[in-house]
Amino acid sequence: MSEKEPPNLELPTCGDQPLWDISLGAFNLPALIVAEEVGLFPFLEKTPATPKEVAHHFSFNPRAAEALLGVLASLGFLAKYRRRFHITEVSRNFLLPESPYNWGTLLRAPPVIPDLCSAIKGILKMPEDKMGERAVEVFGKLKEPGKMDYEQVKIIAEKSHVRSLPAALAVAKWGDFKGVNRLLDMAGGAGSFCIGLALRYPEMEFTVADLAAICEIATQYIADYQLEDRISVQAVDMFEDEWPSGYDAVFFSNIFHDWGRERSIYLGQKSFDILPSGGRIYLHELLLPDTKDSPPALTVYSMVLLFSTTGNLFTAGELDELLTECGFEDITIIHTFGYHSLIMGKKP
Repeated sequence: MSEKEPPNLELPTCGDQPLWDISLGAFNLPALIVAEEVGLFPFLEKTPATPKEVAHHFSFNPRAAEALLGVLASLGFLAKYRRRFHITEVSRNFLLPESPYNWGTLLRAPPVIPDLCSAIKGILKMPEDKMGERAVEVFGKLKEPGKMDYEQVKIIAEKSHVRSLPAALAVAKWGDFKGVNRLLDMAGGAGSFCIGLALRYPEMEFTVADLAAICEIATQYIADYQLEDRISVQAVDMFEDEWPSGYDAVFFSNIFHDWGRERSIYLGQKSFDILPSGGRIYLHELLLPDTKDSPPALTVYSMVLLFSTTGNLFTAGELDELLTECGFEDITIIHTFGYHSLIMGKKP
């Protein structure tokens, strides 16, 4: 038991969207530069196109093409109408090569831009089977003892905890957890969501399941809040190990968007299998609108995920369809904090 008094947590009085906007804004200019360099604007001026048509014309990866078009639309350089992207008046005046007001040379001036431009060009031309190699590499290092030292793992956990804790308090306040007795937080990281829920629901018990290297860090955070008697930790590789059972709820925070649809269906089906009738699945996620062209921070983040994971952001409709395919019903979605939402489904 920790000798220190546990921190007194209250839900922040505002959302964290401005910080997401600023931290992801570094990718806005490189995305625009790449689009200008490859000739996307004159192409769309002559032929408004769908993401698939753009991908075919430029030999782009389809998911990366869709992500780039979403970023440009969210920034006001493209507009979507009847599934096709059109250039806006801003692009017509300032981004077409023949315009006397073309900004191309000015856009490429900052010296820091080339590395990010190269990264975006790389994913646009990357075959689908190569997407997410970095995520697989990092996941592999976390799984194998000695591949990543303690400080590296600690930094990963700290970043996750800082972003997650305010959202965890909002999930606990606004989410419907009535009737849940034992919750499994799969890939639960530092345990932030179990901590937030435990502080609000004193009758609930929790297990944070994650790779062994992460579990060591989670144990420390849980001890800081003196919750060791209600939050246990278990080392689990969610794709290879047997999952613990005896829970009436399974929780995932920002996990499905890291792994893409196929693996997310696997996670949904595994959850369905271990839950009793009436059991619930909770997905805490950043959701794109159905058009996938706003807001700027989320369209950029969905593109950035292509650099380092095997997935990208889902829409609410896509996750509703995914959970339904896994067997869940009564799907509900509520906004919780900042750009985050909570999706819940029940096992019949």
